[in-house]
Amino acid sequence: ERAGVRPGPTTEARNVSAVAGLVAAGLGVSAVPALVLPLLAFADLEHRPLTDPVVTRRVGVVTHPDRPLAPAAQGFLTHLRRSPRSGVALPAGTSWTSPDRSGAL
Repeated sequence: ERAGVRPGPTTEARNVSAVAGLVAAGLGVSAVPALVLPLLAFADLEHRPLTDPVVTRRVGVVTHPDRPLAPAAQGFLTHLRRSPRSGVALPAGTSWTSPDRSGAL
């Protein structure tokens, strides 16, 4: 409403492909994390960063402290730990963060 536009009815979708389909069909707009933008490329949509307010989020890894990791899970964590230093490209609008004090990653 601040921009002089009053939102109409809303629709929620939990699947990013469904969101892209709804937007591509002209049924509205959506705000999605930059990390999923490559998954929406099939719909040939335009996107812009949110700038007022700037929206950020952290994505983490959850493990059980009393259970050993399967070899595949351990390999995945090893890859994640090395990725920021190895130049792994991330989608535009995303970035690596440093591990927090809990020793994560």
